[in-house]
Formats: sequence, structure tokens, C-alpha cells
Amino acid sequence: MSLEVREATVADAPALGALQIAALLAGYSEFLESTATLPGVAERVQWWRTELEDPGARAWVAEEGGTAAGLVSIAPGELRWVCVMPERWSHGVGTALLATAEAQLPPGAVAEVPEQDRRARRLLERRGWQQAEDLGQREGRVAPEVRYRLGGAA
Repeated sequence: MSLEVREATVADAPALGALQIAALLAGYSEFLESTATLPGVAERVQWWRTELEDPGARAWVAEEGGTAAGLVSIAPGELRWVCVMPERWSHGVGTALLATAEAQLPPGAVAEVPEQDRRARRLLERRGWQQAEDLGQREGRVAPEVRYRLGGAA
């Protein structure tokens, strides 16, 4: 199947919310004792509706055969999310999405990822992002995080 990456619209919010929760449940269960603190699909669908209405934010969805396989979103100077359906991990979906986002981000853009999310960290590092700062555990976050910078710029 051919992978198509296109800009997401508000109409994609239900698919993006479901995709994101599926990816988070599978990925974060590898390092969280409990995924009970993660948001539900309905909450994420509403978040995506709001996000996609924000003129400063952009998102793309990767589709295979008309089905959402992954998503990426950015805000000015920031990579917000890269999520891929677990059955599509290690098939180039995340790489394609990240390349799309990077084309829109300035050098020195930041991404914050859970410290123990090895999959996300490897993806960023393969694409030239460099760890810049240990953020630790912050209020409202499910795990300690690290900050990466695109190209390692300060």
C-alpha cells in the first residue's frame, strides 16, 4: 500500500484522536506502570478539534488505503506530536511524518518526549535531533521528559 501524507483538517479530529490514543496506549505501556492517567479518545478528539482550529498549529496525517496510519503536529518552533498506529511501527510512517514536519520547522525547534520513550527518541536522533535538556517530571505530565532540538541548535 502507498503512504500518502496530507495536511489534517478539523474533520480528521475523530481519526486523529483514536489514532493518538492507540499509539499512546501501546507505546507508553512499555514504561508506565499504568496507562489509566492517559486521556480518553473523546478528550483527544476535542483537543484535536481545538488544535486544528489554531492558526499557529499545523498537523498532517499519513494514510494508507484511506486509513490513518500516523500523525504529526507542530506549533511555531515546536514539534508537538508524532504518533503512529502500533501495527505500522518500523514501516517508515514516523520517518515520513517527521520529515514533513521538519520541512516547516526552523533550526533549533524543540520537541519534548518522555525520557523512557526509546522509540520516539531513536526516531528523533536518526533525523538529527539532539538531546538538549533533561526536564524531569513536571506537573501534568505522565513521565519525566527530555527536550530535543532540531540540529542541536541552541
